[in-house]
Amino acid sequence: MYPQIDIDFQKEGRTVFCATSWVFFVGTHTSMKTRHVSLAADTEGGGGGGARGGVSDFLFSISMNFCRVEDSVHQSLLRAVSSDSCHWPPGLLVRHVAEHAQDYHQAVEWLMRYPLLAPCSFSVTGSGEVDGVVMERDGGLKVHSMALLSEEVEEEAAATEGED
Repeated sequence: MYPQIDIDFQKEGRTVFCATSWVFFVGTHTSMKTRHVSLAADTEGGGGGGARGGVSDFLFSISMNFCRVEDSVHQSLLRAVSSDSCHWPPGLLVRHVAEHAQDYHQAVEWLMRYPLLAPCSFSVTGSGEVDGVVMERDGGLKVHSMALLSEEVEEEAAATEGED
């Protein structure tokens, strides 16, 4: 097995997102995107030894796992090459979403919308109290199942209110 590494994907000297991956793997299975705000103050007036600080706002994180299905690899590839649309390898889609999505809601939308080469499940969390979803996708466009954290929170709140 290849060694696992932590990567900061950067653009113009700023971290766009962080990921855990393996050496020689182009995509990512786990990614986290933050909004970085750099603060720097030169309290000494001489350019050296000033105070430095930073703020990092969590936007979303994505975790992907492959699933077993009845389709063979041959059937998945045949469906992908016979289609008019581009089918994403799940690891590359996670990387693309982490790099380009602006927020949690856009990340979830893209993970639901883009066709895939292989079946998998995505777990996505956001910065809000109820921003969370787990979705199971096939090797195409279909979303087999989806569970929203907000629904579980609402059900728990309703159950708690009923007990009072």
